[in-house]
Amino acid sequence: MSEPTAADFRARYPQSDATDAVIAALTGHAHDLVLSCVLASHDLTDAETVAAIKAATCDQIAAWLETGDSNDLAGYAADTEITVGGFTVKGQPSRVAPRAVRTLKAARLTTPVGA
Repeated sequence: MSEPTAADFRARYPQSDATDAVIAALTGHAHDLVLSCVLASHDLTDAETVAAIKAATCDQIAAWLETGDSNDLAGYAADTEITVGGFTVKGQPSRVAPRAVRTLKAARLTTPVGA
């Protein structure tokens, strides 16, 4: 199964100013993470499945470009607090970007509950 290219990413996120090198640096890990959410029963050579996985991988890259991938690489402690504005969340954030999960769910590649 092929990973998305920088051109695939730019087609989905034309507003991004990320360089090809940055996109390439994130692609492999993002692709592996997205594949870990796909149910094993799917044919990974099917054109629609390949397209959805590429799209979800691009979604994951876009999320990391906005938030950084440090929570996935280093992890957060269970008691980590994240505050944005006046809203505080305690605990670990999701490793998989919500938009990537929605893309996989729309293609019926993952279960509807969690990812």
